Amino acid sequence: MLVLGTLGFAISSALAVPLLQLDIAGGTYETSTETVIASQNPFTLQALFNTENGTASGTYYIAAAIIPKTENPPVTSFGSFSVNGVTYSAANMSYGNPPASITETSLDLQSHGIYDTHYVEIAFTFDTSKTGSLYNSQDNPGGLQLNPTGSLLFEDFDVDITGLAAGYQVHFDLYNIGTDKRGNETVQDFAPFSKDAQSGPTLPVPDASSTMMLLGMGMLAVEGMRRRFLR
Repeated sequence: MLVLGTLGFAISSALAVPLLQLDIAGGTYETSTETVIASQNPFTLQALFNTENGTASGTYYIAAAIIPKTENPPVTSFGSFSVNGVTYSAANMSYGNPPASITETSLDLQSHGIYDTHYVEIAFTFDTSKTGSLYNSQDNPGGLQLNPTGSLLFEDFDVDITGLAAGYQVHFDLYNIGTDKRGNETVQDFAPFSKDAQSGPTLPVPDASSTMMLLGMGMLAVEGMRRRFLR
């Protein structure tokens, strides 16, 4: 009975971790949006695959989407961001709902409040030599631990949102593409939307005049305190 109980627990634990997840190193989980949020910039986005639930084969995609939703063409510039050193802006991004290769809306990734917007698809394959211990990114954001015999595959993506305009963020989805019974391309597997990831809020970069004004105010405050002390 003990052996059966232990085996049952192991199976249920594996099933509790979905086939695909996203995570962010050093990220936090935001319960209101059910998303892992980056706590700094730049940051490392992590695509995770649970080998206890399947075998990683073929091409997978990260969809990096601008939020809030944009228009096409953009009414105002949302700026740019980079993934693994490649810069993306409206000039080299798609618009609508991924995957870009699928034209039938019902076979797309669900919009889940993110799409239609500008997005880019980043194709990759999982390296079976990069493994970690199994965990749930919702319960333990940023919890990836390297393990040569672990059942979790992972791929890292270096993200920098310095070029984004204030008020914009990048939302990330993870999926692959297969075919349905009619032979049409469709989204086959995808990370549950409660296992998505997102950059943190962007902040405007102060211009030189604002910086000088703040420095001047600081110096005046210090001088005022010095005179009061001397009195």
